[in-house]
Amino acid sequence: NEDLEKPSARSTAQQSSGGLTFDEEKAIAGNVLTVLIDEHDYLMQIPGTTDPVYRRSELARLVELAKRAKGDTNGIRVRILRRESARASAENQIKADLLHAGLTTDAIVMPRDFVP
Repeated sequence: NEDLEKPSARSTAQQSSGGLTFDEEKAIAGNVLTVLIDEHDYLMQIPGTTDPVYRRSELARLVELAKRAKGDTNGIRVRILRRESARASAENQIKADLLHAGLTTDAIVMPRDFVP
């Protein structure tokens, strides 16, 4: 089951080297940044040992993280997941911002299926 958490004081206040919070480092540690769109909100996936945790994040911050993601063997750097409530305007905005930041369409994947 997915868990939505508010950013903790540790995740937002303490930063590691490179200006990233510990949660942000975890989010790109697997080389691909996973973002969940829920209505107009953007949430980054924080990988864990059990079910994934999603934390709200600003779009500009997600774009910065995407630029830092190394990418997998296929060159994918961002995976965009959507709930049924995801708004088309939010989907279009993140794709446009990622492309404007220099990512290619091949570096962005958005599965057709929705997540619960």
